[in-house]
Amino acid sequence: MERQNMINIVIMAVLVVLFLTEIVAFKGTIPTLNLGGASTYNITGTTMFNGSIRTYDPVLLVPVNTSAEIIDQLKARPEVKSVNIESDGYIIDTETRDDVFPLATYLRSINVSSVSVANIIMPQDLSVLTSNGTINASASGVVRVMTPPLLDVDNVVSVSMTAIVDNNNNLVDYTNAEIMTQDIAQRFNASIVSLEGKTYSYTIPWANRSLGDLSQYGTVHYNERDSIIFTTPLSVTQTIQKKNISYVTYIGPASADVEQSFTNASQVALDFNDTNYTLPDSQLVITTNSSMEDPYLPYNATVSFTYLVILQNSTYDFGSTPLTVVTDKEYPDNESVSVDIKAVALGDQVVMVTSASIPS
Repeated sequence: MERQNMINIVIMAVLVVLFLTEIVAFKGTIPTLNLGGASTYNITGTTMFNGSIRTYDPVLLVPVNTSAEIIDQLKARPEVKSVNIESDGYIIDTETRDDVFPLATYLRSINVSSVSVANIIMPQDLSVLTSNGTINASASGVVRVMTPPLLDVDNVVSVSMTAIVDNNNNLVDYTNAEIMTQDIAQRFNASIVSLEGKTYSYTIPWANRSLGDLSQYGTVHYNERDSIIFTTPLSVTQTIQKKNISYVTYIGPASADVEQSFTNASQVALDFNDTNYTLPDSQLVITTNSSMEDPYLPYNATVSFTYLVILQNSTYDFGSTPLTVVTDKEYPDNESVSVDIKAVALGDQVVMVTSASIPS
């Protein structure tokens, strides 16, 4: 999940207010007078605490621009009771509360953000920082927090909120409750599990760009540049004159497209001798587990290696699945390496890894 996605999720969380009711966990109203007639008072402060996610409300909100194909897929899933569109997004009602986290995990896997309401158990004692100092307030029940379901139930998270405490030091209300995340940018010790693949990146000269069938090499991405780039824009007269050149399929002031099979740079020099131009290189990327020593690719390649690694003695829980890292150096299995990781954590639980690499 990129940083912009996290920002979008926060915006969506605000929108949830429009359709999710009963945000406050405490029932009834806050009294302003006691039975004896003496005035009572409430004081507002801030507090942070660790609490366990007891459950999620059986509802998710996804962005209004979610594709129709994904919405149709959601409607067909057995754990989805209904999907309804509102002005601010699609409301997904799930069959049970237990369906929320797995469904949110599935949505993240297809790059769709979602928001629900987490019910988080409060500790019995809260330290509330107020303008009059710190108050030890008594609390009970749960705090309801609008959040992306990044952790399953029973996981512990850190919550910050504005707390309202009465003159008996009882928590009577709260606002602005949110789960606190932590950005991690740290170097960890790890060991190589296995090589997942090699990526060869080639720069192919314009005159040699017709490479033919490359499917034998593995996963291939070839950005072939069948064009001429004019560093000085053509005049109208030049454009009209040169559009009749046999190998030119399109021409404009800034560039010309040429037939894919045409690779005669000397002929271009003759036909465009009154212009300033460049012949752009093409970019070839091949991902494979084999060595690229084929004589049909006599070009220098930049090679990167993709490995699975397991972190050693980390204070954060990254889960049991090995991490994928990329490096420009080749390593044997079980080699000890350092890994630079950027991630987002809830407490000591890592919920999203944004980058992982072995430093050069």
